[in-house]
Amino acid sequence: GKDVDVARFCAATRAYCELLRKFGRFAGPSIANVRMCLAKIETAQQSLVHRITQNKRRSLRSMKGLLKAERALEPPIHKPGGVLFDPSAAMGLLWVRRGLHMWAETFEQQVEVLKERIKAAKKAKNGPEPTQV
Repeated sequence: GKDVDVARFCAATRAYCELLRKFGRFAGPSIANVRMCLAKIETAQQSLVHRITQNKRRSLRSMKGLLKAERALEPPIHKPGGVLFDPSAAMGLLWVRRGLHMWAETFEQQVEVLKERIKAAKKAKNGPEPTQV
Protein backbone atom coordinates (compact mmCIF):
# COMPACT_ATOMS: atom_id res chain seq x y z
CA GLY A 1 0.00 0.00 0.00
CA LYS A 2 0.88 3.64 -0.16
CA ASP A 3 2.56 5.54 2.63
CA VAL A 4 2.51 9.15 3.77
CA ASP A 5 5.52 11.41 4.29
CA VAL A 6 5.18 12.69 7.86
CA ALA A 7 6.77 16.11 7.24
CA ARG A 8 4.55 16.78 4.22
CA PHE A 9 1.48 15.57 6.13
CA CYS A 10 2.26 17.92 9.01
CA ALA A 11 2.93 20.85 6.66
CA ALA A 12 -0.32 20.25 4.77
CA THR A 13 -2.24 19.97 8.02
CA ARG A 14 -0.76 23.27 9.25
CA ALA A 15 -1.79 24.93 5.97
CA TYR A 16 -5.29 23.52 6.41
CA CYS A 17 -5.40 24.97 9.94
CA GLU A 18 -4.53 28.37 8.50
CA LEU A 19 -7.44 28.02 6.08
CA LEU A 20 -9.76 27.07 8.95
CA ARG A 21 -8.72 30.22 10.84
CA LYS A 22 -10.75 32.16 8.28
CA PHE A 23 -13.87 30.71 9.91
CA GLY A 24 -13.09 32.72 13.03
CA ARG A 25 -13.37 31.78 16.67
CA PHE A 26 -15.77 28.94 15.83
CA ALA A 27 -12.87 26.89 14.44
CA GLY A 28 -10.39 27.92 17.15
CA PRO A 29 -10.75 24.96 19.53
CA SER A 30 -10.47 22.43 16.70
CA ILE A 31 -7.41 24.17 15.28
CA ALA A 32 -5.75 24.26 18.71
CA ASN A 33 -6.39 20.55 19.18
CA VAL A 34 -4.99 19.64 15.78
CA ARG A 35 -1.87 21.74 16.39
CA MET A 36 -1.37 20.05 19.76
CA CYS A 37 -1.63 16.65 18.05
CA LEU A 38 0.88 17.71 15.37
CA ALA A 39 3.29 18.54 18.18
CA LYS A 40 2.79 15.02 19.58
CA ILE A 41 3.67 13.53 16.19
CA GLU A 42 6.78 15.63 15.71
CA THR A 43 7.98 15.22 19.30
CA ALA A 44 7.59 11.44 19.06
CA GLN A 45 9.44 11.43 15.75
CA GLN A 46 12.34 13.41 17.21
CA SER A 47 12.44 11.20 20.30
CA LEU A 48 12.60 8.06 18.17
CA VAL A 49 15.50 9.45 16.13
CA HIS A 50 17.64 9.16 19.25
CA ARG A 51 16.38 5.69 20.17
CA ILE A 52 16.85 3.73 16.95
CA THR A 53 19.85 2.81 14.85
CA GLN A 54 21.20 5.15 12.18
CA ASN A 55 20.09 2.93 9.28
CA LYS A 56 16.47 2.86 10.53
CA ARG A 57 16.13 6.62 11.03
CA ARG A 58 15.14 7.18 7.42
CA SER A 59 12.05 5.03 7.98
CA LEU A 60 10.76 7.61 10.49
CA ARG A 61 9.97 9.93 7.59
CA SER A 62 7.01 7.77 6.61
CA MET A 63 3.83 7.40 8.62
CA LYS A 64 4.02 3.60 8.54
CA GLY A 65 7.68 3.65 9.54
CA LEU A 66 7.02 6.05 12.40
CA LEU A 67 4.17 3.95 13.75
CA LYS A 68 6.15 0.71 13.37
CA ALA A 69 9.13 2.20 15.21
CA GLU A 70 6.90 3.44 18.01
CA ARG A 71 5.22 0.04 18.27
CA ALA A 72 8.59 -1.72 18.46
CA LEU A 73 9.81 0.26 21.48
CA GLU A 74 10.98 -1.70 24.49
CA PRO A 75 9.43 -1.45 26.93
CA PRO A 76 6.23 -0.94 24.93
CA ILE A 77 4.53 2.40 25.35
CA HIS A 78 1.12 1.29 24.07
CA LYS A 79 -1.03 -1.16 26.01
CA PRO A 80 -2.62 -4.31 24.58
CA GLY A 81 -5.99 -3.98 22.89
CA GLY A 82 -5.18 -0.78 21.02
CA VAL A 83 -4.84 1.44 24.10
CA LEU A 84 -2.55 4.23 22.92
CA PHE A 85 -0.05 6.04 25.09
CA ASP A 86 -0.54 9.78 25.23
CA PRO A 87 1.50 11.62 24.08
CA SER A 88 2.63 9.49 21.15
CA ALA A 89 2.80 9.66 17.38
CA ALA A 90 -0.06 7.16 17.16
CA MET A 91 -2.29 9.28 19.41
CA GLY A 92 -1.41 12.46 17.53
CA LEU A 93 -2.06 10.89 14.13
CA LEU A 94 -5.35 9.39 15.30
CA TRP A 95 -6.73 12.72 16.50
CA VAL A 96 -5.39 14.75 13.57
CA ARG A 97 -7.12 12.31 11.23
CA ARG A 98 -10.37 12.58 13.20
CA GLY A 99 -10.19 16.37 13.19
CA LEU A 100 -9.58 16.51 9.45
CA HIS A 101 -12.39 14.03 8.84
CA MET A 102 -14.81 16.15 10.90
CA TRP A 103 -14.03 19.23 8.80
CA ALA A 104 -14.28 17.27 5.53
CA GLU A 105 -17.74 16.03 6.58
CA THR A 106 -18.78 19.55 7.57
CA PHE A 107 -17.74 20.96 4.20
CA GLU A 108 -19.37 18.11 2.26
CA GLN A 109 -22.67 18.78 4.04
CA GLN A 110 -22.41 22.48 3.24
CA VAL A 111 -21.80 21.68 -0.44
CA GLU A 112 -25.05 19.69 -0.51
CA VAL A 113 -26.94 22.52 1.20
CA LEU A 114 -25.49 25.00 -1.30
CA LYS A 115 -26.51 22.81 -4.26
CA GLU A 116 -30.09 22.68 -2.99
CA ARG A 117 -30.20 26.44 -2.45
CA ILE A 118 -28.86 27.10 -5.95
CA LYS A 119 -31.45 24.74 -7.41
CA ALA A 120 -34.23 26.47 -5.44
CA ALA A 121 -33.02 29.92 -6.51
CA LYS A 122 -32.94 28.91 -10.20
CA LYS A 123 -36.42 27.45 -9.91
CA ALA A 124 -37.74 30.61 -8.25
CA LYS A 125 -36.16 32.77 -10.95
CA ASN A 126 -37.06 30.68 -14.00
CA GLY A 127 -40.23 28.96 -12.87
CA PRO A 128 -40.65 25.20 -12.90
CA GLU A 129 -38.40 23.19 -15.18
CA PRO A 130 -40.12 22.03 -18.38
CA THR A 131 -41.07 18.40 -18.49
CA GLN A 132 -39.82 16.25 -21.32
CA VAL A 133 -42.28 14.83 -23.80
